[in-house]
Amino acid sequence: SSELTGLAVINAVVHDIPVTLVLSEWNTGQKPPTAALIALKDSPVHSVKDLVGKKVGGNSLRNQAHLGVLLSARAAGVDPKSITFVEIPPPALDPTARKGAVAAIYSIEPFMSTSLGSGFRIVEDSMGANLKGSPGIAWAAAASYVEKNPDVTKRFNAAMQEAYVYANAHPEAVRAVDIKNTRLSKAFIESRDVPKFYPAIYVNDLLKMGQAMKEFGWI
Repeated sequence: SSELTGLAVINAVVHDIPVTLVLSEWNTGQKPPTAALIALKDSPVHSVKDLVGKKVGGNSLRNQAHLGVLLSARAAGVDPKSITFVEIPPPALDPTARKGAVAAIYSIEPFMSTSLGSGFRIVEDSMGANLKGSPGIAWAAAASYVEKNPDVTKRFNAAMQEAYVYANAHPEAVRAVDIKNTRLSKAFIESRDVPKFYPAIYVNDLLKMGQAMKEFGWI
């Protein structure tokens, strides 16, 4: 199995790549958000209405953040095609916005906290507002493997759900793992809010996201 977004799994399935969602890890809309549309504090951008004719930077194109902003634009009466999306590596999002090359960025942690602490503000949580409940991070596996190994899949689910319960009750343990196994700064790890882990896959929310992808011509 491997970790994917719910959107990536939908993309795979519609392109005849047989994968199956096994369980979720983090669902869009959880608090606190681990990603958001942000802009410099002195920026004229205060909502998606202010992005008409402007560029938005993101870590990839046609992902859940991109889709969330498009949905916000449409809901606000803004032509989604009037906003240009630019793919920028996560570490370069902040400096690109400071140079004025983009009007706003969809930042993710740990970069978002750093930016918010040094001159940026949140415009909106586009994913949380429009794609709540869809898998932001989930476990997926080859459909053939799941079909041939139902017991392994069941035991994997049980083990992961047990781990989720422990992690949710002991955020200090999650921080200890991050300090040991990642290159994130210790100061960030010790100060950040640890998001809760949730195994549930909300089919209706997943279908809603797939419908939005279809409406914007992504699938």
